[in-house]
Amino acid sequence: MSFTSALESVTQVNGDLFVVELPGEREILFRLPSHRQAMQYAMILELAGGNPVLERIIYDFIFSSYAEDKFIADLDENLPAGVPETIAKTILFLSGVGEGSKEYTQELFGIYREQANLTHQYMKRFICSAFSGYTFKDLEELNYQELVNIFIEAEKLLIDRGIIDKEHDFKAPEQEKPPVATVGEMISQDASEFNRFESVRQSIQNPADRAAKEEAKFRQAMAKQAAKR
Repeated sequence: MSFTSALESVTQVNGDLFVVELPGEREILFRLPSHRQAMQYAMILELAGGNPVLERIIYDFIFSSYAEDKFIADLDENLPAGVPETIAKTILFLSGVGEGSKEYTQELFGIYREQANLTHQYMKRFICSAFSGYTFKDLEELNYQELVNIFIEAEKLLIDRGIIDKEHDFKAPEQEKPPVATVGEMISQDASEFNRFESVRQSIQNPADRAAKEEAKFRQAMAKQAAKR
């Protein structure tokens, strides 16, 4: 696969690109079907009833439909045996269909939760909350300059309506964060806090305990005087 083929794939079709590296330094680019289409492919495979001939036809079709490299999309003779089936199964797996889909989905939860904190993701959520006519898919098709421009328009609208009281400053939260203490500093701080607590605890000792101690001192003094006699 050439870089030219990869670049053409990015510019010609919207959507995420995936890549699988094959032995011999060969890579295959592909995209995913919609989740509904993936489920339909899975149902057709079930109807094949384990027939290897029918399954091969289905896997070859999935491979040809979603492989992006035009030199292999038509199953050229140089493609190793079993590759279309492997790629087709990978496509279905990444689409949340088949064995291990629950575990894979749980992994995706973690990945996308981290990505949700990114600035451009926040801008998309903000725009959609201000302008109901926009969807995430609409915003993903914009270039970054257009995305920021619409974000500022959404910000201005919400300020004018009194929904938010000031403009965004993405640097401000980082600047306001307190410095992170080292392990040694935390240990020292914990020890200092403990010593201060002990000092305060002793200064507010229970009156009954204090009276008992005073009585014990008095008895010891009386015992010493009796011994001297």
